[in-house]
Parts: sequence; structure tokens; C-alpha cells
Amino acid sequence: MIYFYRESNDFTDILTDPVIKKHIRTKLIFENHLILSFDDTEKEDYDQLQSYLSLKYGDSMISFDSIVPDRTPIIGKDYSPEPRKKTFH
Repeated sequence: MIYFYRESNDFTDILTDPVIKKHIRTKLIFENHLILSFDDTEKEDYDQLQSYLSLKYGDSMISFDSIVPDRTPIIGKDYSPEPRKKTFH
């Protein structure tokens, strides 16, 4: 999946691009964001498509972390693990 952000909320140029349009499987548009997933293409074709998107629309591309921040707990900050109890057999 590839994520885009624009304050104008206008993604017409990306969605109507003939190179991209034929590969789009899913598109989600919400409040200044666009999420695209592509059909199952060969790895090489997907890499070329991703390169094309980066070159042409790279200024609008964002990472997933900017939409949903990483909330993975941090040891010592968010919780303290209990020490292991020694068991004797």
C-alpha cells in the first residue's frame, strides 16, 4: 500500500494517471489522505510502479506512521516486567 497526503484533498492527477489507474485494486480517500493498494503484479512490475509513483508524486507520499503512530509499549516506560521466579526441580 502507498499513502498520500495533500491539504487540498485533490488526488485527481494520481487517480487518473494512465500508468497507475490500470493497477489500482483499492483506493481509500479520507480527510486529505489517499491510500492505494495495487493488484497482484510481479515483484519487478510493482517495484517499477513504486519508483514511478515516488518520482512523480513523491512530494505527496507519506509513511503509515504519520497516519497511525506506533503505540508499541516500551519496557521501563510503559510497563515493568516482573522478574522471573526461579523454579527448582
